[in-house]
Amino acid sequence: RRVLFRSLVSDASTAMGLFCDYGMPKLLPAFKSSPPKREAILRVLYSFSPADVASHTHCLKRLQTLLGSMPLFLHAVALCVDMEAEFTSGPNGSLDLYKYYCEMGLGQPSPALRAAACSMLPALLPHMDPESIASFIPTLQRLSTEDRWWGTRAALLKVAAVLMDSA
Repeated sequence: RRVLFRSLVSDASTAMGLFCDYGMPKLLPAFKSSPPKREAILRVLYSFSPADVASHTHCLKRLQTLLGSMPLFLHAVALCVDMEAEFTSGPNGSLDLYKYYCEMGLGQPSPALRAAACSMLPALLPHMDPESIASFIPTLQRLSTEDRWWGTRAALLKVAAVLMDSA
């Protein structure tokens, strides 16, 4: 613990690497088996990461490798979007990364994953250009008529509220 703490104070990148190599594997069973614990585990992971976009993107890539499961990873990304202080655009930007995984999640057969992906949009929409927002509309319309799960319905209401506020 002392080595990890000293590493965090002196070099946040090293601290994240150590946590991913030694701490995260011990938390993975809880992450995989207990959805209510996922957000807290991700907050711990992010606390060992430097607070910049590039580090958080790297952190997500490490997490994807550690989890080895796209559905688990999509749920993790949906939780992480609310932990971001800023979104950047461009080829390596966090906005494009989150939009990509949001689109992927919206097409999943699991209603819980669709709801999680839809829940990302209220955080993303204020940073998106009108064309990007428009590209989500057909999918959101389809979900509003075809997806009857309460979680998706609740997430769609939040998206509608954000869209109405920005109009």
